[in-house]
Amino acid sequence: MVGRLLNPPLRRIDHWLFEEYKSLPEDLGAFRILFAIYALVVYWQRATWTIDMPEDFWGPPRGFTYFMDRPPSPVVVYLLNAALTTALVALLAGYRTVIASLTSFVLLIALNSIYYSYHKIDHDILLVIAPFWMALSGWGLNYSIDSRQGRQPAVRGWCLSFFALCVAIGMFSAGWPKLMGGWLDWDSQAVYGIVQNYFYVQDTRAIALEPILDCQSKWFWEPHDWLTVGVELFFLVAVINRQLFRWTCAAMTLLHVGILLVLDIPFGSNIIAYAAFVPLAASLRKLWPLLPGVAVLTALVVPWQGVQHFTSSFMVLAGGVYVLVWPVYSRLFK
Repeated sequence: MVGRLLNPPLRRIDHWLFEEYKSLPEDLGAFRILFAIYALVVYWQRATWTIDMPEDFWGPPRGFTYFMDRPPSPVVVYLLNAALTTALVALLAGYRTVIASLTSFVLLIALNSIYYSYHKIDHDILLVIAPFWMALSGWGLNYSIDSRQGRQPAVRGWCLSFFALCVAIGMFSAGWPKLMGGWLDWDSQAVYGIVQNYFYVQDTRAIALEPILDCQSKWFWEPHDWLTVGVELFFLVAVINRQLFRWTCAAMTLLHVGILLVLDIPFGSNIIAYAAFVPLAASLRKLWPLLPGVAVLTALVVPWQGVQHFTSSFMVLAGGVYVLVWPVYSRLFK
């Protein structure tokens, strides 16, 4: 009797763990290439700016550098960067993919630990943990040297299931403090306060910031608070179903586009993480002609702050175009 009661829930858990997020090898391979290219650009010379910082600013958080009394020498920083570049190139080529994935993960953690020890925190954790969870997923099965040399890793759905759960927990951890901090209070508009801070205090001049700044209506700003909190919290519910999770990622992508255009904050690393859960190979084959247009659009609407900022902004806008175009395009041109 107990066994019959337990079997249906256990079967549902088993299905979610091993089947719900199982992907085609070509989609995993496309995601590996996209991840490696993006990481090679945005993590180029990671944390090298810390070499010129005064030692008195060193204040490591919990991590690889927590027990270090002083920053590592410049030689160590450059060697870690050289090792990371080598690992990412190997990952891009699909050579010894499992080793390259885990090595990239460890080196990203190490370099970010140095980076964060000077109190400059980027919200890139979803990108950093991606190679850890994807190492055994089979993302080296297609478009890789491994496949040409006869190494045929199995496709494991549980890797993406746990990665999706990490994304959901990460987004929930962003939404919960907002909920507890009064973002849903009708008497205060949190998003409007952030917009004012970026304009008047941080002197941000994003393309859409000034035009909307004069709008003071609660009916305009309060829904932004509710929408932000709602989508971030809903991730933890949506993770039980891949299709629902995709739609939640799509909604969050459009929020990222708004944040980029209003605050000039590009969450490109999050877009890369969401890309793990879509039919990426088919999407790129059909929509790649739009990418030059997205690059031009990025150059027009985003202030130039270097290649890394441009690349991250490009990914956000490309994600927004994908969300808006792909559902229609995929039905018209099957």
